[in-house]
Parts: sequence; C-alpha cells; structure tokens
Amino acid sequence: MELVVLGSGTCVPNLKRSCSAYYIKADNVHILFDIGFGTLRRMLEAGIDYREIDYIFCSHTHLDHVGDLAPLLMAINHTPGFKRKKNLTIVGPPNFINFMRQLGETFGINAIASSTFQLTIKEMEEETIQFEDFKIQSMLMAHNRIANGYRLTQKKKTIAYTGDTQHCLQAVALLHDAALGILDCSFPDNQPVEGHLTPSLAAEIAQKAGCEKIILSHFYPMMEKIDIIQICKKIYNGDINIAEDLEKYKI
Repeated sequence: MELVVLGSGTCVPNLKRSCSAYYIKADNVHILFDIGFGTLRRMLEAGIDYREIDYIFCSHTHLDHVGDLAPLLMAINHTPGFKRKKNLTIVGPPNFINFMRQLGETFGINAIASSTFQLTIKEMEEETIQFEDFKIQSMLMAHNRIANGYRLTQKKKTIAYTGDTQHCLQAVALLHDAALGILDCSFPDNQPVEGHLTPSLAAEIAQKAGCEKIILSHFYPMMEKIDIIQICKKIYNGDINIAEDLEKYKI
C-alpha cells in the first residue's frame, strides 16, 4: 500500500498545510480519506490524477474535510476532452446521503452528477466494505458532528484513520494492532478542545491499541511551536511521525 498526505491542516489557512486529505493506493484502487480544501491542488503537486479516484471516504461533513468534494466532481464532469467511464463511490457517516442531496441543490445537480459514469453515495456506520484484496471498516468516532474513522486492511497490514475525534474506546479499537495510525492531534495538552485530540491523548490511544507507527496530523497553528514527538514519547513506544503535506509512505 502507498499513502500520500495531501492535507495535514485545519480550517485555519496555512501556507504549509492544506485541509485534511489522505490518498491511499491499495491493489490498484485509488482511495481518498477525506477531501478538504486544497486537495485538488495537492493531488496535482503529488502527481495523482484526480480523474482516477475510485473511492472517497469522508469522515464527516465539516468543510475542512469535504471542501473539495464538489470541486472534484465538477472537474471530473467538465474537463475538456475527458469523459469518465469508471464508477465512483463516495462514502460518509450517517446522514451523508442527505448532505450530498443538499450539495446538489446548492451547486446544481449537473455539477456533481454525470450520465457518463455511475456515482454511488453510501452511508456507513459500523460496517465493512470488502474489496478483492482488502477491506475497509468504519467506526463511529466521538466528535461534535457525526463522524467516522476508517480502517483499511490488506494482507494483515492495517492503516487506520481517526478523522476528528476525542479520546474514546472506538478510537482505540480502530487502531488495534494497526501497522499505521493517522490521528487527530489538533491542540496542545494545556488547551484541550472537545471533539479533538492533544499529543498526550493521541499517544495514549496508540499505546493502548498496540499500533506500530503513528502519523499525527490536523494541526492548528499553535501546534507548530510544540515538540509533539517528545510529549508523545513519554506515553507511546512506537514510531512517531509529524504529518507534512506531500509526504509519502509505503506500508
């Protein structure tokens, strides 16, 4: 599996960090975990063809996680000389179908739907999609809006993505024995915000879960001045990485 960090930031503008987005290629299937503002540009910079995305798994419907969803659909539908043929599936938490319906009403259904390919909108709560060589499982996280975390497993190797969450048993279960966990790490330990994680809380989840390696992400500006790794090392024994846009990982 291949992972590319496309967005490690939040709704607060940052020249170094776009909003949440992670590209995974598994068994030649092209997947996005979230698609916040700036994702399309980051895909171009990373050499990822936006026309090839097969699945988009949205953790929740805050704009820093879905802001480039309508622009992606519009780009697919209105690129001169290009007509998409292969299907596209967009997945989200409960009530996501209604969100997509409202998106169509806001921007015009012709901007997000197409007669040249099948667009499937699916809601997941606590369930699994089985692919030929891997599976993706969803679990509800603890955020201030209905939110999913996702767990992709291929040949006993798992990538787990929390999206936005606070400390909860579901997050520990999501990261259980994972090869790689991508965790919310939004605020400092001395400035906790409900619905998000601090470095110590993220480290505690990873340690309890027995996760081999973590990538900490979704940083608000004050996090740039903090030695996140040293804080986490006091709690977590695995490999710790600070997400940076356009970084690539092999799993």
